[in-house]
Amino acid sequence: MQTGFQDLDSLIGGFSPGDLVLLGGKTGTGKSTFTLNTALYAAQHGEAVAIFSFETTCERVMQRLTSTLTSVPLSAILNGSVSKRHWPELFLSARNAIWSRLYIVGSANLTVREMRDRLRQISRDRARAGKNPLSLIVVDPLQMMLPGTSVPEEQRRRRLGAIIILLKRMARDLRVPVLLVGQLDRQVNDQYGKPPVLSDLEVSEVAESYADKILFLHRDVYSTPRSDGNDTAEVIVAKQRLGPTGRIALNWQEDCGKFHSQRNGPASTNL
Repeated sequence: MQTGFQDLDSLIGGFSPGDLVLLGGKTGTGKSTFTLNTALYAAQHGEAVAIFSFETTCERVMQRLTSTLTSVPLSAILNGSVSKRHWPELFLSARNAIWSRLYIVGSANLTVREMRDRLRQISRDRARAGKNPLSLIVVDPLQMMLPGTSVPEEQRRRRLGAIIILLKRMARDLRVPVLLVGQLDRQVNDQYGKPPVLSDLEVSEVAESYADKILFLHRDVYSTPRSDGNDTAEVIVAKQRLGPTGRIALNWQEDCGKFHSQRNGPASTNL
């Protein structure tokens, strides 16, 4: 399955059935936006996607997807200040066929087993209707899958590691790639301007062992935006089990949550 980012797909070949792909990055770099861009691209090309959002509601995810789909600023959708010139776009987007291919679950209380049960039900329903199977599962974020109670740090890390292993098994058993958003160690967010590395992951040893691909999204969120309202970002392919590592440059359009490929910026394959 292709991600929709041309240079990235050229480097990693998209996501393969059974892949566990971990996307990490500092707070505020746009990790959730990146996953929603990828999910939307898949749905626009006839693929079915399940999105498990542990951090926000189903309604908010749909609002973000609508903003990306229509290029109507998310702030206008949230506060009801959409201008009349955007009404036709929003009307058409509401009737877009992509929504029948997007399965959005906004829940903070699902276990991996419950997630697997829901996915199997979705697959059965699609098979009965003669539709193609799921092509992508998005889980955002890993850390919110833990129970809300406080636990010692070592126990927390063990639980996170166990969840990663279970998600890899789920991806393998269902033969669907899982795109998992993971946070970095807390102190890494304070390291201004430093691109993430594998050791910055909160459970780096387990992630390196079980993830087929590890990507980092790096963006200087404190930089001054360019005059055209865009900013730049970088996808760092830090691990690829069957391929090279490298870096991909992207453009970032903040108002409607879009990343764009820099078509004239080829991948660097030397980390």
